[in-house]
Amino acid sequence: MDAVTFDLPASLDIGEIGPYFKEITKSISQLNESSNVSLDAQRVSSIDTTGLQLLVALVLELTSRNIKFNWQNVPFELSDGARSLGLSQTLKLQ
Repeated sequence: MDAVTFDLPASLDIGEIGPYFKEITKSISQLNESSNVSLDAQRVSSIDTTGLQLLVALVLELTSRNIKFNWQNVPFELSDGARSLGLSQTLKLQ
């Protein structure tokens, strides 16, 4: 089993998301069902709707490919943003 940790950046907003999206998409394409992914959100201090959409796409991709994942160090900004938009369950933050 391959253990992979994605350290989310401090800013997940429309101005910063482009390069990160390309990087994480490439990394995810190399994973398989035996991978075990940790999403470490410790550094996240700002997130907007675009950042939440990226995380939804990430979670849906992992789920559709039967790749196990877990969240680590979820800050208030992320959990509150997800809750406000009704995305907590989709992001599997509950």
